[in-house]
Amino acid sequence: MAKKLKDWFDGDCATLLGRAIKANHKTFDIDSYAAEVDRGVRPLELKDRVGLMSDALRARLPEDYKEAAAIIAASLGPQLESESGMFTSGYWLMPVARLVEDHGTDELHTSLGLCEAITQRHTAEYAIRPYLERYPSETLTRIHQ
Repeated sequence: MAKKLKDWFDGDCATLLGRAIKANHKTFDIDSYAAEVDRGVRPLELKDRVGLMSDALRARLPEDYKEAAAIIAASLGPQLESESGMFTSGYWLMPVARLVEDHGTDELHTSLGLCEAITQRHTAEYAIRPYLERYPSETLTRIHQ
């Protein structure tokens, strides 16, 4: 039986994401992040698993969102050469997109830059929505660029 999508978001996924973050944020504790995620995700469905991973990641990054965003941007990995792979090789970025969606709305330009960077590796289709609602003109202008 194939693994359910929600089951990809667990301690192993947190370890994968944590390694990428640690390469750009030396004090990031991969083991505590993965352990927190692994303990918390078991009873959860997909969106709640991704939310837990996102919130736990945000709690371990610098409080200053712009500083956290710079670490995230440096940790995204290489761009995909085509759309193929966004849900297979880039799946682990879903919690990053959720972090931008849930925690970045006070920093429009920084967050739109992250959405653009994430889109080159995964998808930011949900992450962009609060910006379209809160800053429709600015967000649409950026999208059209």
